[in-house]
Amino acid sequence: MQFHPHRSYKAVVIFALLGGLAGVCAGDSIFFVDGLAVDNLEEGPGGETGTVFHAELPGLPLKRPPRRPGLYIHNTDRKRAVRGRNADHLKKADQHIRKGEWNKARLEIEAALNVDPDNVYLLRRAAALSAAAGKYAAADEYFRRGLEKDSKNARFRVGWAAVLIRMFRFDEAEKLVERALEIDPEYLPGHFNQTCLRVLKGEDLSQLRKSWEKTRLEELQMVAGWLGGEGPELRAVMGDDGFHSFCGVVLGEGTLAHLDAIRKGIAEVLDDLRQENWLAAAGGLKRLRALGIHHYDLELKRAISLQEAGESIGALKVLAPLRREYPDDPAVWYDTGYVLTKMGKYHYASLAFERALKIAPENPNIRFALACAYAGEERMDDAWKILASLVEHYPKRMTAWMKGEEPYLQRIREDSRYPELMAKAAAR
Repeated sequence: MQFHPHRSYKAVVIFALLGGLAGVCAGDSIFFVDGLAVDNLEEGPGGETGTVFHAELPGLPLKRPPRRPGLYIHNTDRKRAVRGRNADHLKKADQHIRKGEWNKARLEIEAALNVDPDNVYLLRRAAALSAAAGKYAAADEYFRRGLEKDSKNARFRVGWAAVLIRMFRFDEAEKLVERALEIDPEYLPGHFNQTCLRVLKGEDLSQLRKSWEKTRLEELQMVAGWLGGEGPELRAVMGDDGFHSFCGVVLGEGTLAHLDAIRKGIAEVLDDLRQENWLAAAGGLKRLRALGIHHYDLELKRAISLQEAGESIGALKVLAPLRREYPDDPAVWYDTGYVLTKMGKYHYASLAFERALKIAPENPNIRFALACAYAGEERMDDAWKILASLVEHYPKRMTAWMKGEEPYLQRIREDSRYPELMAKAAAR
């Protein structure tokens, strides 16, 4: 299938000459993701992140509100880069970045590269800053050099692909993205660029939308930022109709007119979830839905927020269409069982957890939840088969699982086998 870009080369050239993203904050540029141009905006637990298309199964009870969307990275060659004269260049570059002065920051990094030309850390920053400043030819070269030094770096490949898209070199960009997603299948910017290329190709939009249905709320916040911050550049490549279609695929139909409200709304919801302001979170999620965000993760979070706010019937109403749409998703059945357990509907909770367990038979949270539902039904022998297995494989979790005063936990504690169970947990 061939690419069908909007052939407004003049617009792209003008953007390059004007400096591209000169008025955009770092969070709005795909070139600033995972530390391509800047270091961690937030310190994380280490390791790299970029999860997409995965739903976590929350513990029982739900006490794990979502983390802040940080940029968690490993900084290759950073220690070497900040030595000697380069430390001053990097300090000045960071000061320019905070002011949105990409070109001045780029010049400081280039001065550091003159001292240490093969430093991967400096190359990735030079590449991203050049791209953000609209210096695509320079960015093209820096990404090429960086990839020569670090051939398995998915971030380099995706960043380079974003530059090539803006240079109308779509076939090269497609190859880079495909290889990047082979290296890191869950990397969000890779999926963003891949979808952009597929829209340019004229692929079936309904199929493309399905690949974005399970994007997490934290990631949708980032996507809305990219669409807002890089909208003019992407419009220049894709045309108004193409960009409108792209926005509808990754974020939702009708969302293009509400990007600022969506970003603000998601930020407020995430804060409410972290602070366990459940009713406010449920209201914010409902407002996001009215703005066009109909993603799976939003609805799961809305259901659990309603449940934690004491609105169990409302939670079940939200979960009902999710069960019809995603009958093979364990999280939907797990959350249904969770709500029913809290309502004391233990028989129906057991059925929901059993369905979840058939889909994800090794998940310990589902297994423990099913044991709780069985205990609620007073099926203690069935519950104990599960608990005895869990204590063998997850002894350290047992104490945390058993915290609380819920009726089903009390029934487990009242069983004559409970002291032996916890003794085994403590001994392992």
